[in-house]
Amino acid sequence: MGHDEFTGLLYAQPRFTAGVARTLDLGGTFDSYNDSPSAVEADQAALESDWYAIGADLLDVVTRFAAKAAGRNIHGERTGRG
Repeated sequence: MGHDEFTGLLYAQPRFTAGVARTLDLGGTFDSYNDSPSAVEADQAALESDWYAIGADLLDVVTRFAAKAAGRNIHGERTGRG
């Protein structure tokens, strides 16, 4: 899992064309956010996203450690150690 899956949960990801259009948007009509029904739900979604990212990082570290302990790289190839 990549980190991009967990970031940007509460704000919109602009495209290049939207960025170009915003240079001409003097009234701020292109500003958009990923709204939540309440602040509590927004906080809950952000907290869940943070913990999913932490879990993905921990899984990556454990996988790399186990591979290193077994004398293999992260692709399962032997490294000549262990």
